[in-house]
Formats: sequence, C-alpha cells, structure tokens
Amino acid sequence: MTAKAKRKQAEPEPEINYHRVEATVHTGELPKRGSAITLNIYDAEGKRSTLEIGRGSLVWRPRGGTKDRELTWPQFIDLMNKHFG
Repeated sequence: MTAKAKRKQAEPEPEINYHRVEATVHTGELPKRGSAITLNIYDAEGKRSTLEIGRGSLVWRPRGGTKDRELTWPQFIDLMNKHFG
C-alpha cells in the first residue's frame, strides 16, 4: 500500500470590495433649502452615481449624465414598500 500525498486545500481568497462611498454633509440645517447629505458612489470604473438626501426629497444622479431621478419622501416610502415590504 502506498500513501497518497494529501493535497493542500487552497486558502479562500479575501473578499474584494468593488464599491466605495464618499459622504459629504453640507453645512447648515436640513430644514434649510440647499442643505443635504450627498453620497458619491464609486466602482472600479470610477464615479457611478450620486445620491443626495435632503429634507424634502431624495435625488439619484446616475453616471453618464442621464436625467436625475427625484423622489419625495412619500414616493420613496411607497417604492420601498412595493419592492421590499
């Protein structure tokens, strides 16, 4: 009987994070117009989109200069309930 050499099991590769988010909080209070929290989302190809969260709405600005998508808070709640609720 010959002893077979045991194969060394490969180490699992570390998980690579392909997205990065940078947050900017505009000075002032959220009740004031023009104040918001801006999230810039990046992937391996660069800036992917921007999400601006304000007192009255959310604005999604996709990459490529396409039209902004604005939702009021009630519209956003309805959208989340429709898809996840």
